[in-house]
Amino acid sequence: MASADVKQHYDEVVWRRLFKPTVPSHPYSFRPGDFMRTSKLVGKDKRRGAVEVKSAKGMWSRGVYTVTDRARSLYDGVNYHQLEDWLGRRFKGRFYKPQLQNAKGLPNRWRVAKKLK
Repeated sequence: MASADVKQHYDEVVWRRLFKPTVPSHPYSFRPGDFMRTSKLVGKDKRRGAVEVKSAKGMWSRGVYTVTDRARSLYDGVNYHQLEDWLGRRFKGRFYKPQLQNAKGLPNRWRVAKKLK
């Protein structure tokens, strides 16, 4: 593509791809197939981040999820991960390292929400 063909609102994108600052890349923290718990604050209160508030019930979800994919941001060099639950449903969005915690695996016992008579 010639430089005359570039529209004005794409100038910044083209400039970043050609002359982007070199950002040192950090190694990935988690591998695909690892079991994770997510922060309870993800999606509820994004202003506070993932590690600001503590509660008596704990900061991490009870659910255990699997890392399916990982990628690195093009400009920042920040790593993020894609998750799915044990039924194979993928989560929309991406999760960063402070929002994830290693889990040993799928739990042997599941918490019962309500006893049936």
